[in-house]
Amino acid sequence: MLTVFLVCTGAVIPRDELPLGLDIAGAALPVTHALGGLRQAYAGAGIGVITGDLAVEALVGVAYAVLGYALFRAVEAHARRTGAYAAV
Repeated sequence: MLTVFLVCTGAVIPRDELPLGLDIAGAALPVTHALGGLRQAYAGAGIGVITGDLAVEALVGVAYAVLGYALFRAVEAHARRTGAYAAV
């Protein structure tokens, strides 16, 4: 999974060189947009230029938090109903 994470986020291979499917998958991964903003900041871009990347990264983080919480609640509800913690 780490390999997929590194490839799709653009950490190893630039995202514009990736096939369309991997580029779309990379856009939904955390770190992807922050990495783009970080590269721009190292190149001398100001905070106004990288604000968009940081905002998208924050939205990805919020989406993962909401998804994780919903999954946690679903597993908890299943465990209460069945008395088993394993969500199969």
